[in-house]
Amino acid sequence: MRYQIFISYRREGGEFFVKILHDELTRRAYRVFYDVESMESGAFDAQLYKIIDECEDFILVLPAHALDRCFEEKDWVAEETRYAIRKKKNIIPVMMKNFVWPEKMPEGMEVLPYYEG
Repeated sequence: MRYQIFISYRREGGEFFVKILHDELTRRAYRVFYDVESMESGAFDAQLYKIIDECEDFILVLPAHALDRCFEEKDWVAEETRYAIRKKKNIIPVMMKNFVWPEKMPEGMEVLPYYEG
């Protein structure tokens, strides 16, 4: 199946919202990639990048402090987001209650606050 929308999120603080978002978009006939329900066996990173490539939209769910770990090496929210930015995907940040943009953005993600959320 080819997906239209990729949802990237931090499990801590975003997991329940993402499930509702996924279900609502699916109900409206969008083909949505949600890792808990959509991952197949095989190389994790290769699957994610392939799916991001085929999607037009990249939804980034941002609960409070969602970007804190993006400064760490091999953080998957950061990896997915940087890849989507490089691939010029339509990025839609969904800022949840108490989320604030950090003063210093993680490397490669500096343009993120300029996307319409």
